[in-house]
Amino acid sequence: MTPQVSACTPGLLLHVTTLPHAPVLTTVLTGRDTLAALGPRLDDLQESTRCPVTARRAWQQTWLDHFTAWSPLVVVVEGHDGDLRAAAPLAVRSGRVQARVVPIGHGPSDEVRLPARDNASARELATAVSDALTALRRPWLLVARQVDPDDAAVHALAEVLRWSEITPGEAAPRLAFQPDRSVRAHVSRNHHQQVRRMRNRVTRDGHALELAQLRTPEQVREVWPEVTRVCRARDVQLRGSSALDDPTDGPFFRDLVGRLAERGEVRLTTLRLDGALAAYVLSFQDGPVRRMWNCRLDPALQDYGVGRIANDAGLEDALADPACSSYDWMRGEEPYKASMSDHLFRPVDLTAASHRPLWGVVQAAAGTRTRLRDVRDGGGRAGRAVAAAQPALQRLDRLR
Repeated sequence: MTPQVSACTPGLLLHVTTLPHAPVLTTVLTGRDTLAALGPRLDDLQESTRCPVTARRAWQQTWLDHFTAWSPLVVVVEGHDGDLRAAAPLAVRSGRVQARVVPIGHGPSDEVRLPARDNASARELATAVSDALTALRRPWLLVARQVDPDDAAVHALAEVLRWSEITPGEAAPRLAFQPDRSVRAHVSRNHHQQVRRMRNRVTRDGHALELAQLRTPEQVREVWPEVTRVCRARDVQLRGSSALDDPTDGPFFRDLVGRLAERGEVRLTTLRLDGALAAYVLSFQDGPVRRMWNCRLDPALQDYGVGRIANDAGLEDALADPACSSYDWMRGEEPYKASMSDHLFRPVDLTAASHRPLWGVVQAAAGTRTRLRDVRDGGGRAGRAVAAAQPALQRLDRLR
């Protein structure tokens, strides 16, 4: 078979091989317009393999538009008819010592995927990714967090890459909808009683409570200044700073929501007290799944339980949609999610290194990070000290 370069030209041909009954072309694409060039073919692969919204092209392109320190390194497996059989949308950033490789969307994406239509394509993809990493010609560290534990390409990569391991990721609470589509049928008794008491208190204190469900791009744009005000205030209260003030994260957040709103995928629940925005719940409609990505409350009004009331209203809106079958609270096991979920999705992380010395550093950093997190979560004086040193934990996290 004569090697042919894919129609997506900004890349490097790695190798051509043959799967049973079909020739397969594997290529590495490195241009910043790679995702657009793959276009509908990538969309079809991601849709047919049920990639979540955080692992689809619109989200990935927005990430590439803003996280410009990262360069695309997209590995694809194509069938003889030109359709995509598998893809690893990766990005690489070169440091002084090593290259770091992550899935496109790393960081703000609650789930990533390396989609493959079948196990054979997944194995081809893993081999091609291994070759692409070797072609970097410098030490590299691959970190793929929050991937599906059933992702065949991830397991194939773990087998192909010598210095690698798969570890538990951060769980995501989820709620499967029952035939009774009332909120009461889907939440704990304690949650139901708390929301009722909070609503009664709002009324008793003479405040006007207004809930709204916003969907159109115009509605989202109109309320966006208030959303960012509430988000920033809550972030500063909890962490002392807000990602909205980061020159990369802030514009990414804004443009991502705008892009998905244009696609009709945004569901924004707002709660107002006396006309002022008190809380919001930002979710995405992803096929039959409603995924909650960001929710915040005004710290000055938190005694009224506005966050819990807004989450209740967001769930109610999803239950009212007959096409919606479940609610995904996404990454993080915060207590408020426990009373509104019935199971946990447990993703995995894949970490790999180019050689043994680097792998030793990664393992040592991981061990230190785990011990520090245990101390932090244990509370007390030591726990508070570690919590105050959160930036150190984040630097260890970047090593892994």
